[in-house]
Amino acid sequence: MHRPASPPDGGARRVPSVRAMTSLVPPAPGLELLHARHHLDAADGALRLALAVPWESPAADAFREEVAALRHLLGDDRAALDDLRRLVAVLP
Repeated sequence: MHRPASPPDGGARRVPSVRAMTSLVPPAPGLELLHARHHLDAADGALRLALAVPWESPAADAFREEVAALRHLLGDDRAALDDLRRLVAVLP
């Protein structure tokens, strides 16, 4: 996929990466699920931001990265995956 050029300000992202945040915490039983649920809320905020700007933008790219990281993090948790599917169902 072609990525648009970064804005003149360096293209700083407003939404932190799930991968970057979760990599700082060592895995523990139940901890990944807790983080996934927390970051599902973060993805909701990223979605709201992404829908307020053109789809080919750094904010929308950040949201797509959040969704990919969440899918990997959630693994086989059906309830959380269903939440994620409902969240992304509103995408154009």
